[in-house]
Amino acid sequence: MPLRALFNDLIQLNNFHCTNIIKQLNSLLFFLFLFTVFISFSPFAKQTESFENTANIYSIVQDKKDFIWLSGQNGLYRFDGSQIINFSNNKKDWPIPFNWINGLSIKDEQLILATETKGLWLFNTNTGTTNPIKLQSKTNTFYRAIHHKNSFYAISMAPQHLYRYEVATGETTILMENIDNNILFSSENRVYLNDKEKLYYIDSTNNAPKIHYIKEINEHIVAVASSKNTAIITSKNHLFKLSDAGTLIREKTFFPISAIAISNNNKNFFTVDLSGKITKRELTTLKEHHNTFPIVEKSRYQTLLHDSSGVLWLVSNRGVQLLTENTVKNHSAIFDTTYSSLETEVYKNQLYIGSYGKGVHTLSPFKQKQVNAVKAINDKLSNKALRITDLLSINRHLFIATFDGLWRYNKTNKQTEKIHLPFEDSDLSDLILLNLRHKNNLLYIATDGQGLITYDLNKSKVTQHISESVGLSSGEVIDVLPLNNNETWLATASGIDLVNSQAKNVKKITNQTSAKFISLLQADGKVFAATKGDGIFVYNEQGQLLSHFAKGINFNSMSLIGEHIFAPAKPALYKISPENYQISMITNTEKYSFTDAPISYSDSILIANSTGVLQLPKATKVPFHPKVYISKTTISGKSYLLNKTINIDSGNDVITLDLASLDYRPGATKQYRYTLNGNTWHQINGNQLTLTGLASGHYYIEIMATNSLGQWSDYKAYTEISVAFPWYWTPQIRLVYAIVFFGIVCLSAWLLYLRSKSIHHIHSLLQNDISNYSKTSMLIKRNLTIALALLTENKINKSKYLLQQCVDELSEQQKSPEPNSLNGNSLTIAIPFLAEYLQSKYQTTLFFQFDVNESELEYELRADLYKVIFEAITSAIIKGGGRNFKVVIQKFKSKIWLNISDDHQSFINFNSKINVDLSMYYIRQIANKHKGSINTFNEQGNGSQLVLSLPVMHNN
Repeated sequence: MPLRALFNDLIQLNNFHCTNIIKQLNSLLFFLFLFTVFISFSPFAKQTESFENTANIYSIVQDKKDFIWLSGQNGLYRFDGSQIINFSNNKKDWPIPFNWINGLSIKDEQLILATETKGLWLFNTNTGTTNPIKLQSKTNTFYRAIHHKNSFYAISMAPQHLYRYEVATGETTILMENIDNNILFSSENRVYLNDKEKLYYIDSTNNAPKIHYIKEINEHIVAVASSKNTAIITSKNHLFKLSDAGTLIREKTFFPISAIAISNNNKNFFTVDLSGKITKRELTTLKEHHNTFPIVEKSRYQTLLHDSSGVLWLVSNRGVQLLTENTVKNHSAIFDTTYSSLETEVYKNQLYIGSYGKGVHTLSPFKQKQVNAVKAINDKLSNKALRITDLLSINRHLFIATFDGLWRYNKTNKQTEKIHLPFEDSDLSDLILLNLRHKNNLLYIATDGQGLITYDLNKSKVTQHISESVGLSSGEVIDVLPLNNNETWLATASGIDLVNSQAKNVKKITNQTSAKFISLLQADGKVFAATKGDGIFVYNEQGQLLSHFAKGINFNSMSLIGEHIFAPAKPALYKISPENYQISMITNTEKYSFTDAPISYSDSILIANSTGVLQLPKATKVPFHPKVYISKTTISGKSYLLNKTINIDSGNDVITLDLASLDYRPGATKQYRYTLNGNTWHQINGNQLTLTGLASGHYYIEIMATNSLGQWSDYKAYTEISVAFPWYWTPQIRLVYAIVFFGIVCLSAWLLYLRSKSIHHIHSLLQNDISNYSKTSMLIKRNLTIALALLTENKINKSKYLLQQCVDELSEQQKSPEPNSLNGNSLTIAIPFLAEYLQSKYQTTLFFQFDVNESELEYELRADLYKVIFEAITSAIIKGGGRNFKVVIQKFKSKIWLNISDDHQSFINFNSKINVDLSMYYIRQIANKHKGSINTFNEQGNGSQLVLSLPVMHNN
């Protein structure tokens, strides 16, 4: 167990209290920060963007693809779990003709938008395009709009009328005039609306629409929702269920309900009242059902949505909040000790807790007074023994590992005694013990510094003591795993040892990590070894490495419960399949610091942590398989919603696919992988896949993703890419080869002419520079000659004046040297220095992304890459007017790709054949030297790119 391995170090920490206070203050500041983020949007800490103004969100829906759409004063938003796209009339990338959207509803693959100043619109969720709904009205301000059976229904403002627009005929009808309305919604065969306290419906089964008054409901309507033929309506004091057949159920509410949402399975609905309580009810009977959503802050929530992943979205005037059901419960057990480390064990159907300084207690999860000290144990334990490191129940006894040896408790006669452990000429009774394991009437005792002790329970004596003197890699044994083949696995401070009990020899397993092994477990005929920070290693029983997964996770002690391994970590608890190593995080366990292995108790799993014992149900929900999409496609700077069949003319085009797994629950970072044409699966770093340098041909791309718990979804995303073949293979071009040959001759002559013009231009530039420096040299020579003559005449002041003129002239001509070469440095050092130089001299900004191992590249290639970056950016600043630059270096298909982009049109002139300056000349010489290619692109908006591809020269 990982915390036990630290006990020896903790004894030496005299300043522990100070350190603990500092950590608590840091934690407090951290949670205050998280609270601030939560108020502004949601509990998601992994969001890549935030809404510009979440206080102005009015509506929220989930479309049929499971994307979340929100609308308000700042336009329309699409959220895919990691990225937000804002559509409004001030967005160049995603423009729509308006900003202020009052109402939002769904019609097939489109959204109906009721705007403040531009009337009604349809928004295509696949393309991002808008089309007006040609409803003839007296105003362009609309409050609500829905689609129902080939007609649009809308409530206008000033004046407030109810309109109906028939799609087939294009006819607009005013159904009600000058109403005081705040709701408009539909069920399967009805359209509902209100006028003050009166509720009306339109029966859509009749050809001629007729408005009916519902006399039974004569109260101010606060919130509504519908599913199929059922409408749920709430007033200040009552909740109503109304069917299309006319049946009505009424229930009194104790707190006013402010919002309603139908559940994602259409069998229940949720309400939130002004006290912040979330209530779940059955849709058909209004019967209340238990739910584990937390109580939220008191507020008037305007909109509620229960999405496909089970997340509840709440919209208020303060912004948007996301809630998930909490299936875990922590039973508080906090003791006044210097270190909060608890151990748990079930002994005679009772849960026992071992503390670090306060002895042994019992905990009753289902009673009000949960934690009680066991006086029969604590009164017998020595002061050192009150620090418990492990508990183990064997038959009639509870064995207790402590800082003062091994103790045994019998609940029947309430006797507690210390077990003496003499062996040969030594006494092992007073050691610090770390762990206990039991197999075949043998008790395996792991110690801090004295190796492994084997105690025979039948003979009541020590039968074996394995220490460093017989070959252990370390005397600190953290965990023990006895197997059936007379071998015992030990996790020590230095690695893993295999001890053969019969041969009494020790075999060390080659250590593949510098992390400390903390827990050993046998499952599915394999040995799982968890580490502090480097995941889990899997071995066969002979000690050969089979797999290594969950890299980077800091694990604690593991347990096998049922068919799964439960592995606490920092943060969260994970469930692992021993068969295929599928790992998934258990939600709502992220904030706990676990101190012991999970145990099974009744129908629950209990895990000790620093604040008590966490309880969660054994039964796990069916895994949620979120839909996986390419949420955005970008081709050479131009972006599109979702994915499309991609046709490009050249492999030099850059394709970026933004990926989305539509699971909105908080949890682990989602993982993505892809395959080209059904070949090997490749892991994707982050949620973006960038492709370039593709050879001519057709590519079929398949993408997989995990949900928020780390489980792979059954859904996949797909796209196709076609890269055009070279032009010279087309039949039409073959017919004109003779003409082309003549054209090549003419082109060659023209290129030679352009080359001569370019060289002449460069020579002119060089001649001007030489002329400038010559003039400076002549001026300085003249002044120095006169100054010497004046000095001989003792005319000091005039000499000083002439010398000062020389200094001033040199100061103007010999500026501080520019960082125009690598000078033996690495790119990771030189480019940040260049960014500071450009910021200081030209007030420009340079961003840098380096996605290649620099040590693989020859120094000559690195130096040339740096030269290209320097010359291109300085030339762009002086001649192009660019102010913000981004440099990306990537390796793809045995080529180095250098992409330099700016916020101006600086690089467009780099294609010129005549107006060539020194920077362009240097860059082209470098490209020719490495047999590379140069391309420039005009980006969408006001920007440009310079792309240089060079073959890789590996560093020998």
